[in-house]
Amino acid sequence: MDQEIRGIYETRLPLECVWSGREVASRSNLDVDHALPFALWQDSSSWNLFPATASINNQKRDKLPTMELVRRRKEVIVSYWELLFEASPTRFALESRKLAGPQLAVTPEGGNWQNPLFSTFIEAIEYTASSRGVPRWEP
Repeated sequence: MDQEIRGIYETRLPLECVWSGREVASRSNLDVDHALPFALWQDSSSWNLFPATASINNQKRDKLPTMELVRRRKEVIVSYWELLFEASPTRFALESRKLAGPQLAVTPEGGNWQNPLFSTFIEAIEYTASSRGVPRWEP
């Protein structure tokens, strides 16, 4: 697990579970979930790591969230990206550009990087689901 990202989330407790909306109030209940499971993507980039309750992360495991769930949780997903960008701007920008391409301007004055990154995030989930036949999941 990525200790830097976990540390960022721990300093912001309580948080909202990215998938269920339930409160994550303590370190013992905080898991950091790979939205695109590590078993499938082998990637612990910051754009892919979100706070989740331990029970929700255990339910999700190596499944992909449904498109409906991702769209419903867009605001929360983007808020965590903004938090991670604020805490570690160079890392978040570099890792996001690896996913979305070098034209993505993730800077404080870079305008709207959130929507293009979110679109690419959705495409990555859908591509993985269709090419790998991975089960979809909702809490």
